[in-house]
Amino acid sequence: MSIYYELKPKTGKSKTGEEKTGYYPVVKRRKVIDLRALAMLLSNSNYNISLADEAKFEQLFMKILDLLKDGYTISIPNFGSFSMSIKSKTEIVDPESIRSEQIEYSCINFRTNPHVKNFFSTAKFEKYNVKYSYVD
Repeated sequence: MSIYYELKPKTGKSKTGEEKTGYYPVVKRRKVIDLRALAMLLSNSNYNISLADEAKFEQLFMKILDLLKDGYTISIPNFGSFSMSIKSKTEIVDPESIRSEQIEYSCINFRTNPHVKNFFSTAKFEKYNVKYSYVD
């Protein structure tokens, strides 16, 4: 199966101040698979996971969030690792003057395992065509 993509126009200004030109490819997004749908897909496959395991997944993800909040990096073999990123609410001019109240959550970073890169290295790409495609 191919990975569908669309072309989006570049917008804004470059570092030199010139208007950006051209296009860039983005993956054509499909439906969002939530935890329940994932559990259903796994229960209807050869993964030996039942729909009743949905609650266990929910507990697992809550524990992962707790561990990220405590500063741990979560590594999943052959997939990648997750870590929390923070930022300052204001520009830091003097490191001695920064207070805890000025620090906030930024995002969760994901770094893929080299196995993932190898997995996708053989992927086939196909331009998304609304008229002929059956993508959800």
